[in-house]
Amino acid sequence: MKDIIVVQISEGIKRYPDLQDWVRFFDDDPDSLDFVACSFFEGDPDILRCDGYKQHFLAVDLNDTRYVLTSDIVTDPERLMLERFCSDDFQDSFTKGVQSWESFNRSDRSIAYRGGSGYVYTIWDYAA
Repeated sequence: MKDIIVVQISEGIKRYPDLQDWVRFFDDDPDSLDFVACSFFEGDPDILRCDGYKQHFLAVDLNDTRYVLTSDIVTDPERLMLERFCSDDFQDSFTKGVQSWESFNRSDRSIAYRGGSGYVYTIWDYAA
């Protein structure tokens, strides 16, 4: 299993050389004044819903680490949810929820996940 690091995207890019190289792969310069880290969330990002708040996230596997990059600073419950969701045995903590945005928007703790590809999200309810 890979190490999992949950970090706000701007902070992660500043702190981890692997993420700086990842950004450069996309012909972006993390040292440029024009660099906008949250531009990586454009399109249809994965969404965490926890205690009434939503935020975008994406998971990037680099070397032996899975970086879970968030659009904002995470709380302890959000961090735990993301660590569990991005682990190999995530179904120990999550079950498939009702597959509707209405259900997702009413949930206390869920994840809408498309994994960076396609147009269809799967709603996962946090069961831990």
